[in-house]
Order: sequence, then C-alpha cells, then structure tokens
Amino acid sequence: MTVERHRYHVYPYRTRWFVVESSDPKNRQMTRTREAAVQKARELAMESKGEVVVHRKGGHVQERFSFRDSAK
Repeated sequence: MTVERHRYHVYPYRTRWFVVESSDPKNRQMTRTREAAVQKARELAMESKGEVVVHRKGGHVQERFSFRDSAK
C-alpha cells in the first residue's frame, strides 16, 4: 500500500506569503509574514507526515523540512 506524501510550498508574492500543497495548487493559504506561512506549512506537514519547501523571491529553494519519520 502506497501512502500519499504531502509537500507544502511556502513562497512570497508581492507583500504576502502563500502556503500551497503540491497535489492541490488551487488550495492555497495566504499569510502576512514568512514566519506565519512556515508555521502553517509545518503544522500541515506534521499532520500528513509530509514536507515543507520554503522558497525565496525568484523561486529558489531556501530551506526544507521533512516530517516523514516524525512520530505523532
């Protein structure tokens, strides 16, 4: 049985930050700060044992967090 892994991307757009799930790009959440967006993405990734990819302006990956092996 294959378990679907969720990946949440955090990226800036104009003056806001967005959290977007890879498998459902239309489902996005907006925050005012990078910190709030990263926190939200981390919470979602922990629940789904997924990962977070934080992008900086220009789309380059700044950091990654994985919760695939986290025990809940």
